[in-house]
Amino acid sequence: GDTGGETGDTGGETGDTGGETGDTGGETGDTGGDTGDTGGGSACTASDLLWEAEVRDSVGVAGVLFGPRDDLTMAAVVRNPCANDIVFQTPDTCLTNSWSVTDSSGMGMGLAVACAPSVTRWTVPAGGTLEETQPWGRLRVERYVLDIQFNFRMGVGAQENFEVQ
Repeated sequence: GDTGGETGDTGGETGDTGGETGDTGGETGDTGGDTGDTGGGSACTASDLLWEAEVRDSVGVAGVLFGPRDDLTMAAVVRNPCANDIVFQTPDTCLTNSWSVTDSSGMGMGLAVACAPSVTRWTVPAGGTLEETQPWGRLRVERYVLDIQFNFRMGVGAQENFEVQ
């Protein structure tokens, strides 16, 4: 059968998710054993990472609609959708190099980031995230765009449209 027994897809000795020949462990697995995280033809690289911007309310819940009394926090999120850890580096100690919030009239509020000049290696765990946050505080009723530039490669950034009402 497809869901159990010795020849099933999700269990038994020859299943895809366990046993000695499974895809996620053992000596020949893509994410463990002797071949390591970068072995095998299917391992993801930094180009597979997802670069995202989030706006969070006073209790840390991400969304796109907020009230004028919410103390907002902006979050730069690097998401790894892959089954292996992914390592990348930045030219200094910061994950991001700029943050800005622009209202519907084009007025922006920016934040420059001060970083130490030391090449930094970042590891995004398999199926996990890495993030950096900036407290922003309260904003007046208006439509906004959050723009975050990551420090990974030129042009790698993320935007999020949100509204305070």
